[in-house]
Amino acid sequence: AIYRHGYGFYSRLTTKEKNIIGKQFQICLLLNTDSDEIKTKIAKTLLKNIRRYESNNVENLTVTADTNTQVSLNWNDISPNEVQFEIHRSLASDFSSSTILTASANSESFNDSGLTHNTTYFYKVCGVFDNGMKSDFSEVKEVKTKNEVAIPSALTATAQSNTEISLSWSDNSNN
Repeated sequence: AIYRHGYGFYSRLTTKEKNIIGKQFQICLLLNTDSDEIKTKIAKTLLKNIRRYESNNVENLTVTADTNTQVSLNWNDISPNEVQFEIHRSLASDFSSSTILTASANSESFNDSGLTHNTTYFYKVCGVFDNGMKSDFSEVKEVKTKNEVAIPSALTATAQSNTEISLSWSDNSNN
């Protein structure tokens, strides 16, 4: 709610920031104009934009190993304001070194391929806004790519002599 007092407009905001979750703050906008209509419009716009960036854009992140070289990420997009998502992938849980991938606005899934088999990866996702600001990151998820062995196919045996056989097959692995 916005209320007027003297030359300022006030509003109470509840934050979701770590260490001060649920705390309320009062902000005051002092505008140098006599027009209440202009003051109200500016105040509402500023407060809308403050609320726009205050929370996470991603909920319920899941990461699943599809194959030995691909994982799929799925999440709920809870904000219509992002221009894209950043997907951070790392081999370390502290993300001391990470690869940043992107997904389009309003998407709720991403396939990450070209990975190494039998390897543990860590993922987290955030929204990116039109002004370059980012939302809070989702929770970190861990996944290990599969360690499947591709079975050869088209095995043929050809007699070369009474004591020798030649074998050939199709290699179906990519590693």
